[in-house]
Amino acid sequence: MPASAFLTNISDPILVKVLIHLDELVNSTNEPKHKLIQQAEAKLRTDSTLYDPTNPNKRDALVGSFFPKILQVIRSDYSTLEAKNSSISLLNAILLHFDFEQIVTFFDVEQLIEAMTKGNEELKLLAIGVVSRAKPADLIANTPILLTLFQLLRDPETSLRLVTSITNCVVTLATDGELVRRRILSNEIVTQMKEMRDDPKVDTRLFDLVVELLPVIPDLPEELFLVSKNEFVKSDDLLHDSVIVSFYSKLIDSISLMRDESSQEKLLEKLDEQVNYITKIYLDDTFKPELKLLFSVEPVIFLSKLSQLFHRKFQQLNTRFKILDHAIAKYQVDECSWFLLSNINPDFLKSKTEFIKNLPLNEKYVSVYANLISNKELFTEKLALDSNRAVKLTVDSFLGLMVPLTLKDYGVAKLVDSWPELLTRLLDDIKDVRGKEIWDLKIECLENLLKHYEQLGIWEDKVKSEYLFMKKGKTFATPAVDVMDASG
Repeated sequence: MPASAFLTNISDPILVKVLIHLDELVNSTNEPKHKLIQQAEAKLRTDSTLYDPTNPNKRDALVGSFFPKILQVIRSDYSTLEAKNSSISLLNAILLHFDFEQIVTFFDVEQLIEAMTKGNEELKLLAIGVVSRAKPADLIANTPILLTLFQLLRDPETSLRLVTSITNCVVTLATDGELVRRRILSNEIVTQMKEMRDDPKVDTRLFDLVVELLPVIPDLPEELFLVSKNEFVKSDDLLHDSVIVSFYSKLIDSISLMRDESSQEKLLEKLDEQVNYITKIYLDDTFKPELKLLFSVEPVIFLSKLSQLFHRKFQQLNTRFKILDHAIAKYQVDECSWFLLSNINPDFLKSKTEFIKNLPLNEKYVSVYANLISNKELFTEKLALDSNRAVKLTVDSFLGLMVPLTLKDYGVAKLVDSWPELLTRLLDDIKDVRGKEIWDLKIECLENLLKHYEQLGIWEDKVKSEYLFMKKGKTFATPAVDVMDASG
């Protein structure tokens, strides 16, 4: 087709060329000209003059020229998948300049649903992205779009990319739309979710969705997210069991985001059975032993989060099951117990004086020390940290200890007033850092110290110099620090 056929509507030479090329692709198995497509896409995406609201004729000419041709390529029985995807990328570049209400004047709801259900994956993703931009979200509440999204989520054949996109779309719409939230609780959509819950091929998709939805729809039916002990015990799928435990860890994160404390309490009460059997995985070696062997850390992550987010709930659990006593008794031979003590809310360790007194300071337990250091009362009143031992730790362990010390004002005060040898090792001895992990840890220590610059005294200039040297290869022009002065 000659270029003049498009000149009455489009004058830009790149856009004219790509329209001609799209016309060629409709009935051809040739691959698209990628460079031309990329040039046109960049122009359609970035040239705001093409969509000037004060010049509707120009904008209408663009839409009227491109949309029919793009749809012909997408629907053609001859065009290649690459040609279809290139056309979709052009369509997406144009649609970015329009809001949802404008887009549904070009494509009605039925066409959007057709794109979500019958198009190729790129077109489905584009259509879902368009729906997620509905403002207000309640515009789609009484359309078939929401049900279609849940039907796609219910389909085991739906790809992971689409599942992620659908989940994000549903959560966005539910967050912004009261009518959308009501529609999600309707019988037809709840039925879709219940079917997902009963299908082991897709139930994890529902769990992921529930984690995101619960803070905005706290009255989701509990059968969607409660896995009974009986069901859990009967399961012989260890990977799926571990996913369930991880799901409840994510779920208590979500519950903590709720603004209404009464809703939090109600949901936590509903989780009593699940909390108990997850605790039992950690405490009882005979309960789901294969799961504990392969996925031992998941229950401990759950308990650690529970202690951090819901103090009273964990306190009740600990009173009943003696979780911390078990961890203290086992931590030297059980990595899960050591991990728990490294991540538990340190408030619960304030009464464990004997454990704190006898805790070895070595590479293995630096993370437990770091947890104790994070609590001011434990650090200042109960933790007897041996600086002579600390300074001899391996570099990574030493820095793992220094990060929490430099993070807190009371830790910095101790370093400056009592432990200059630790600052000396940090600033003078750990040089020529090449490994990224070590470099990141040392930078983190220096940045922490600089946030407490008013406490550093004679160490301030040296900390600045070392930081500048590591970041930019420069030193801070200042007289050398006399380290002996730091100890008085």
